[in-house]
Amino acid sequence: MNCDFCLENNYSNNIKKMLYICDCEYNYFFNKKNVVGVGVGYKIINNFYTSKKCITVFVSEKVDQNNLPLKDLIPAVYKGIETDVVQSGYFVGASLTQKIRPVQGGYSVGPESASNITGSQGCVVTDGTRRYMLSCNHIIAHENMLPRNTQILQPSLGDGGKTTKDAVAYLTKYIPLKKKTTLNSPENDVDCAIAREYEPGILSSKIYIIGDLKGVSAPNLGRKVVKSGRTTAYTEGSITTIGATVQVKLELGIYIFKHQIITTSMGQEGDSGAVLVDENKMAVGLLCAVAPSATIYNPMNMVLSSLGVHIVTG
Repeated sequence: MNCDFCLENNYSNNIKKMLYICDCEYNYFFNKKNVVGVGVGYKIINNFYTSKKCITVFVSEKVDQNNLPLKDLIPAVYKGIETDVVQSGYFVGASLTQKIRPVQGGYSVGPESASNITGSQGCVVTDGTRRYMLSCNHIIAHENMLPRNTQILQPSLGDGGKTTKDAVAYLTKYIPLKKKTTLNSPENDVDCAIAREYEPGILSSKIYIIGDLKGVSAPNLGRKVVKSGRTTAYTEGSITTIGATVQVKLELGIYIFKHQIITTSMGQEGDSGAVLVDENKMAVGLLCAVAPSATIYNPMNMVLSSLGVHIVTG
């Protein structure tokens, strides 16, 4: 009983069992009304986190079990593992809106061709030859819709950027997003893209308030984390769930993401692309979606390996 996420991290057998369920048996929960995600977290009792690990089931809305048909009831125990139902709302794609040079992580960016798309520069990465802006596919590639060499502006068009003078990067590569349909439910691990810098030095390796990153780290439950993003700027929180499988509503469709990190509420729409950072200034995740009470991130190690790049550290 293994999943790729488990093999990359040194987890106990009990945690591995939970991660396997979230990775391979999530459809059992997704087939129930209002369920939008599952992951491994700490059980909440009377609004306080306990030290007991469980399968956290995220729902768009909590409904009294007396008003639910039997098929939509979430069992208190699934295959010997306790569950915990948490109302998160729907997960949707998410201020530092002014112009800044060089461009720091966290500030507003967007493509030249869409005034309604605004997100955050995450950090600077390199393939060993060139430097690139890291952000989300759904921000700088508009869910696979934009061609390579599309200009990326800072700030975005929606935040007042001008195509004639605010280009800072060119879309270079993205990992294609696979949309859910009535017949198929393809799975995604990451929502990410890179854009090569317009000219040397126009992208800063520093992130607003956080500063330079020192490397990459795997997620751990309960870890204190921070992020800087376009809409909510600098926020603090903690990791509540790992190995999550979630359904995310973006502009052009619904997507299933696996192996996700979920934190306490740390962002709003427009923060997509922000980097999740731990207390040691290690990059942990890339923000891809938000909900009223939670925020979702792709694991940073998966993001970097999929794109074939590494973080420019300070």
